[in-house]
Amino acid sequence: MSKSYDFLTFKRQVNYRIEARLGMSVYDLPDIIIFDDYWHDGCKTNEDDFWNAVDGAVEDLLLANGFEEYAF
Repeated sequence: MSKSYDFLTFKRQVNYRIEARLGMSVYDLPDIIIFDDYWHDGCKTNEDDFWNAVDGAVEDLLLANGFEEYAF
């Protein structure tokens, strides 16, 4: 059985990672990135494409808002 992903799940995963990193939602940040730019048809059926899109959106969202991706 192959797993499929959808755009809503993609946005949830981006939000989950931002909340874990910053303690706030993507909806608390300015609308700097366009989620549609990271989503493509391959994300629906390819797990690697899905998670790469999530990683890219999170990284760009953090950097665009002045946060370092991995600040320790």
